[in-house]
Amino acid sequence: MRQCTTPELDQTALAIWVRLGLISSLGSKKFFRLMEIFGSPEALVNAKRRELEQLGVPNPLLTALLKPDWNQIEKHMGWLEQPHQHLVPIDSMTYPTQLKMANSPPMILWVKGNLHSILQPQLAIVGSRKPSRTGKSLAKKFAAELANCGLTITSGLALGIDAQAHLGALESGRPTIAVFGTGLDQIYPSVHRELSEQIVTNGALVSEFPLGTTPKPQHFPRRNRIISGLSMGVLVVEAGLRSGSLITANYSANFGREVFAIPGSIESPTSIGCHKLIKEGAKLVDCLDDILSELTHFTSHLSADNQDPAQNTQNQSLDPESHRLLDSLRQGPASLDDLVEATGFTTADLLSKLLLLELENRVETLEDGRFAQSPK
Repeated sequence: MRQCTTPELDQTALAIWVRLGLISSLGSKKFFRLMEIFGSPEALVNAKRRELEQLGVPNPLLTALLKPDWNQIEKHMGWLEQPHQHLVPIDSMTYPTQLKMANSPPMILWVKGNLHSILQPQLAIVGSRKPSRTGKSLAKKFAAELANCGLTITSGLALGIDAQAHLGALESGRPTIAVFGTGLDQIYPSVHRELSEQIVTNGALVSEFPLGTTPKPQHFPRRNRIISGLSMGVLVVEAGLRSGSLITANYSANFGREVFAIPGSIESPTSIGCHKLIKEGAKLVDCLDDILSELTHFTSHLSADNQDPAQNTQNQSLDPESHRLLDSLRQGPASLDDLVEATGFTTADLLSKLLLLELENRVETLEDGRFAQSPK
């Protein structure tokens, strides 16, 4: 008998999420609007044609909802039977809080590898596909040092800086997350097949795209938003003005996350993008402390001994600001905007503290996106 790969989902619910995840015309915004009307994925897939037509559902989406591709559904359910292969819907307890609080989070994630690793505090490292020798060395060095501080390194498996970031984390013995712009059965670039296999042994491969999705230019900005959404911030190591790394950095800034950039020679084309980010407010980085000093609310809880961050926080006393946040939640569940108003924290600080408290099992995210104190 098939085993559900997400603990709180039975096989019927899992199949419904697979069915929705295979509809290319059902983006996050349309999905959330439909959820406001139907209330649940099950109600949506059971909706009648007339009901959908009255709502003005476009024809491609209407057809996909009424005539699902059962062969593809069966194929993906079979993929989920394999060890360490998962589907994580947005209402799951294993959906990363950081990503859920970003704009237009994916309604599902396909994950291959260690599911727990995507819930850990992450920092993204991205950059040029054609970096200098110095750029490669810096990406690998910073990835290893940040991983040794307990941060999980997230990147996009691309040539150049991305690959060096993954390698640096792996060589430190820590997990790393690779976000795909393809289905997880389509390793892109293909030369990174062995690297992807190394990542799976400790970290995870992540995508919002179903199996069989091939690389297309429009997929990679969507991948970059997931990299930014999963992470507390992004470090850019060499980037041109038209680099996808700048898209990742812009997403991070829009999500209220930290943006870091390493400067280079003014004559180097791969430094122009980093210099642009610094001029726009990114923090200039020339040593590890430049990053850690901006993440003090996290790094104070990270273990120098490379233990699980969630375990290291259990016996530590809360700071006054965290107490203030918990006091606000004692009055009942609250949205992010409500908590900003109640506490006076910036959105970035609030997101950071909520994630920390969730790792400590003091706070939980409800299905409607609000936050509440965890049951004792």
